Amino acid sequence: MSMTTMTKTTGMKAVAEAALFKMPAAPMILAVDDGYDETKVAAYVDGKLVTYSIPSWAQADAVLTEMGGGALGDWYEVDGESWMVGEAAFRPVGTRIENYHTSALNRAIVLHAICEGVRQGILPDTVLSEPIEVVLGLPVSSFYLKSGAKNDALIQRKVEGFARTGATRTRDGATLHPASTFHVYAQAMSAWVDHVLGDDGRKRGRGDNETIAIVDVGGNTSDFALLRSGRVDHRKSGSEDIGVLHILDELNTRLQAAHGFSGKLSGPALRDILQTGHGRIRGREVDAAEIVAAVKTQAARTIGQYITQYVGAARGAAEIDALVVVGGGAESVLDLDGLRAAYPQLMVPANARFANARGMLRYRLFVDRWTELQRGSTAATGASA
Repeated sequence: MSMTTMTKTTGMKAVAEAALFKMPAAPMILAVDDGYDETKVAAYVDGKLVTYSIPSWAQADAVLTEMGGGALGDWYEVDGESWMVGEAAFRPVGTRIENYHTSALNRAIVLHAICEGVRQGILPDTVLSEPIEVVLGLPVSSFYLKSGAKNDALIQRKVEGFARTGATRTRDGATLHPASTFHVYAQAMSAWVDHVLGDDGRKRGRGDNETIAIVDVGGNTSDFALLRSGRVDHRKSGSEDIGVLHILDELNTRLQAAHGFSGKLSGPALRDILQTGHGRIRGREVDAAEIVAAVKTQAARTIGQYITQYVGAARGAAEIDALVVVGGGAESVLDLDGLRAAYPQLMVPANARFANARGMLRYRLFVDRWTELQRGSTAATGASA
């Protein structure tokens, strides 16, 4: 079942019907929003929605250890490559590479995200010993071709990469069960699913009959999607190269100019400064509040210009029922008060950074899987008849 089905109102009708049935508990579904900056995971465990995230950090060289020698991360083997993923990757390689979503690096980070869920007791041990379904994401501009058709070749490469080789944790051989299956959905479209479907699979309000704009501020890209009654308007949808990682780059550049150092601060240090407005440079505590404010203002202005480009100017966006802002940069970067003044229909869901993961999970469970079950039931009935 493809993500394009999600844009059909018939698929949304199936959701209301599917909610009336008890969905099968197995195989378990893990939705992994494998972004450039963060990898977010969503799953239903014992009927309860759980979400968590890890930074998308990995290194192929020397790493941090405890003084006693204990590792702060885990090594993973993928296609003959070795990657250290976790806290120890304090100067990670960049994920902003053209083929990140089909790379060995991506597969190592995804497996580490799942292993971390098990280690922290969020996910059951069985996700590493039994077949599961893993739902992965792609930015809008990667998932769709310019014609509006799905980019089947890229989607297939991503699926085959996981199905064929996957990744293996070096210290104990932990990997996903070979019978596990993989699915790929479009990220911003998944945020739309999160907006219109509840945890029970039932529609919320009349979202599937509205014109809804999605703004997904991610790590490397920001996705913009306009959906009219559940159908994607590709003229008003796309991706732009602005995200949290670009904002951190700009923050580092301005700190260099202000404090006279070269090189780049580590990812954790820059994130801390972005969040708190202060940090340590050359052993001194520095107040970076003004620099952080300037960086955020610039980013918000740039993203605001793209919103105007895709959604329309505030006065011309009267047809938009809801402007839903999600992603890791939704609350940490954007001037939401300013946006809300221009677009009173603006909405930011709780835990907005997990919106894609939640939507991917719900769509796979309540639409795709239910549809597959119905087809199986019909086929069985036909055969017995």
